[in-house]
Amino acid sequence: IPFVGFADLLTVVALGATACVKLASKDSVLMQWIIDKLNIFGASIESLSEQSRVDAVIATGGNNANRYFEQEFSRVPKLLRHSRVSVAVVTEETTSEEIGLLWDDCFKYFGLGCRNVSHIFVPQDYSLDLIVEQWKARAIYHKNFDASYRQNRAVFTMTKQSFTDAGYYLLHKSDSLLGELGTITYSRYSSMSEVDDVISQNIDNIQCVVSSTEIKYGEAQHPKLCDYADGIDVINFLYGV
Repeated sequence: IPFVGFADLLTVVALGATACVKLASKDSVLMQWIIDKLNIFGASIESLSEQSRVDAVIATGGNNANRYFEQEFSRVPKLLRHSRVSVAVVTEETTSEEIGLLWDDCFKYFGLGCRNVSHIFVPQDYSLDLIVEQWKARAIYHKNFDASYRQNRAVFTMTKQSFTDAGYYLLHKSDSLLGELGTITYSRYSSMSEVDDVISQNIDNIQCVVSSTEIKYGEAQHPKLCDYADGIDVINFLYGV
């Protein structure tokens, strides 16, 4: 995702510290452009090297990468972010407009990133046709997305798992909060307490909850600077170093 480390970088620069940066291989162009611009205005940003003096580490990556960071920087304070998912809660009161906005939360970045909604909670008797109808006009045709959608459809068919084929993505009933690219998982609930229990049990693996009372529909992929990842205030973390 473009600029995925921008908020962290901006926080370090705003506090007057030196940022030693190792760019993600898939985000090395736009972030480098930002770094060059910030350096023009007097920021202290350099590439991370073996000679860099590291007083604290902020790193984002998968669970395997986090184990490496834990070992490599064992002697300094660390703010490590691992893989997470985001979920949405639909109720009987959710409007068709809100369902339309939910499309952005699920598909705007083709399923990339922990703010991407991969699981939807729906009421027990809720018709999935309401979702399919709202989303049909915004079909995605992207090579990798389409290949994953077709592969998952074949697997579900061969293993005799039920699913709803919406033409360019699948809705698959599952207790798993993580849907693969091209597939949105969902679960049904009889009371909001059931949803609250599932969220509470998985809170360490959930980044965003989209609903009428928390992050609004359509806003998951539009975090503000104060919407810190994992709910951890980066400025407070750095002040404590």
